[in-house]
Amino acid sequence: MNTLKVALAITLSTVGVGSGVAFGVASMAPENEAQVAEASSISSMAKLYRFTNNKNWSNVYVHVWGSSTASNNTSWPGNKLSQYSYNSNSEKVYLFETNVTDYSGMIFHNNSGEQTHDISIGSDVAWYATTKTDGKWNVGTWTPEEKTYYLYDYLGTYNDA
Repeated sequence: MNTLKVALAITLSTVGVGSGVAFGVASMAPENEAQVAEASSISSMAKLYRFTNNKNWSNVYVHVWGSSTASNNTSWPGNKLSQYSYNSNSEKVYLFETNVTDYSGMIFHNNSGEQTHDISIGSDVAWYATTKTDGKWNVGTWTPEEKTYYLYDYLGTYNDA
């Protein structure tokens, strides 16, 4: 008789007033705790980048480049983003989610002439526009509050005979 065990990873991400919840089933029926630990890392594969639209652009786009796989890079104007939430200042926050981990740079823009300077992608994951130099917006960074909870539940036993 075997035990069926499900691991569920839930990441709660808040940005002030609004919040978002990302769900992902990490594993179905792992045979041992090592598989549970390995499956739990699946939720960290996706990379989430955020942009606070504090300049009230009517649209927000992201253009990314530098991936070793050329087809992962976007052509201008890039991807139009959807609003994800609001921050504590009632400013719209947009989310760009990707499983590509080797982008080297990005630009946020409105596809109507307003854009950030090139942003080098490092450990930062959230930006907002600050001041303009040379006709482009400089960016500041902020840290989203995120907590990941791993829930394990035994669903019962079964016979594989």
